[in-house]
Amino acid sequence: MGKQSGSSPLCPVANCPLLGLGGVRFHDLRRTFATMSLSAGEHYMAVSKWMGHWTFVLTLSTYADFINKTTRPRQRLAGA
Repeated sequence: MGKQSGSSPLCPVANCPLLGLGGVRFHDLRRTFATMSLSAGEHYMAVSKWMGHWTFVLTLSTYADFINKTTRPRQRLAGA
């Protein structure tokens, strides 16, 4: 693995400056996505899969503080 500080590429989206995301790294966006998903009640196994983690243990050890224990997991629409 490479260095974390300073070596991550900036946002790969061409319109990042237009969106006000010029200094945001792709990794920052991933972490924000995981944090917001877990805080909104998504199941950690689903988030782990979406993030591409090899094991859910990585997801839990990294984001356990953001799992909202007071809400029930989001229910899926029938057929979704």
